[in-house]
Amino acid sequence: MTARHGMTLFELTVALAVSSVTLALGGSALSTLADHRASTLAAADADERALAARLLVSDWLTAVRVGPDAEFTATRRDRRTSTGALADDSLSFVTAAGGSSQRIHLFVDRRGASSALVALVSDHGRRARIVLADSIAGIEAQFLSAAFGARAWHRGWQGALRPSAVTLYLRASDGVALPVALRLPVTIVLATAP
Repeated sequence: MTARHGMTLFELTVALAVSSVTLALGGSALSTLADHRASTLAAADADERALAARLLVSDWLTAVRVGPDAEFTATRRDRRTSTGALADDSLSFVTAAGGSSQRIHLFVDRRGASSALVALVSDHGRRARIVLADSIAGIEAQFLSAAFGARAWHRGWQGALRPSAVTLYLRASDGVALPVALRLPVTIVLATAP
């Protein structure tokens, strides 16, 4: 055999075809990795935001204050849906979280086809609207009372007395899987009266 320095047109065509297939497979693998990385980062971001919302609500409720101008109120409502009744409660309370007294109104806000868990925060005349979590269809609040030695869970609450504990159940919009931090009930044992 003699060594050749050139390639025939057929060999060049085969080499280009093999190179093209190799590049396409490499590009496809890189694209799959990039797509997987993007979806993993999006899921991690959703989990982080859900955990932050859970911790913020827990902080607010842990520091609940009650008194003549600081009633703790939970409005019990059920909303009719195509699949039956859905709890659509709202809470209003004063918290000392963050060092100053703030009134928090926690509810599900429906605008058009979307819904979200929202907190309206009022602090000495200033108001802020915070979207805590998207795709929340309903919220169910339960309150533990230990008044007069009788322990019982109630769905509503109102007055200048503090419940012993609060549990919140968030319901997702149809077809939405909530992050674990919002799928699990939020149960808070309330601090003793300041």
